[in-house]
Amino acid sequence: MTDPTLNSHFRSLEIRMKQTERLLKVVLCSFLLLLCFFASLMLRPESIQAASPETLRVRKLVVLDDAGKVRIVIALCRH
Repeated sequence: MTDPTLNSHFRSLEIRMKQTERLLKVVLCSFLLLLCFFASLMLRPESIQAASPETLRVRKLVVLDDAGKVRIVIALCRH
């Protein structure tokens, strides 16, 4: 003969285990979604290029070499 309190205890454990399994599935799915989101951020281009304008207006243009040294300066001289 089985003890009714033992059966209710096992039933309670079974219910808690199923709830825990559901929670684990939710947590894993959330983690995977976050991982995909951060991966998409890491893989996107560093700068999104805007459509190139037909006219570029600047007051001064400075061209630098790889070392950062000024090589060419184009500007309007005002005296």
